[in-house]
Amino acid sequence: AYMLKWHDQEGFLAGVPALTESADAGYAPSQYELGTLYMEGKLGKNKASEAFHWLRKGADQDYPPALHNLGFLVQMRCMDPIRGNVNKPKIPGTLLFDNDLRWDCYDAGNRLILQAAEGGFAPSQHSVGATLLREGNREKAKPWLRLAARQGYKKAIDDYEKYFGKPEP
Repeated sequence: AYMLKWHDQEGFLAGVPALTESADAGYAPSQYELGTLYMEGKLGKNKASEAFHWLRKGADQDYPPALHNLGFLVQMRCMDPIRGNVNKPKIPGTLLFDNDLRWDCYDAGNRLILQAAEGGFAPSQHSVGATLLREGNREKAKPWLRLAARQGYKKAIDDYEKYFGKPEP
């Protein structure tokens, strides 16, 4: 019901209760969709805890899209990947995190994204490959980009062609 109502704002909002009901029933794709809506601010601002709640439920079922978005949420918000609480800065009253804490958040998010990539999710495969490219590890990046490109993921196709030439079939 939610997806049928997606195409306009009024229908979209009318579909959220059906989506929530499906997510409450344990359907991982609905948990992912609901968590993503919260993450993107489409169901209100500053809803990171709700986004985490739903994405974690989908990730706990090894649903690759939920793992992927949870990984990015952990990185963006510097959240604990298990409990979801935001890691506090070392200097009270600031938004500054020390470099070690930021790195821990980035690394924890990468582990979730890698898990999604291993589950066959093309955006995650691209993300892993692109990260390896940024780190200067072209040889480890190549197979990840190839996997995503073979699924037709445009960003992966573009990156593969840029760094390695036309993707092999």
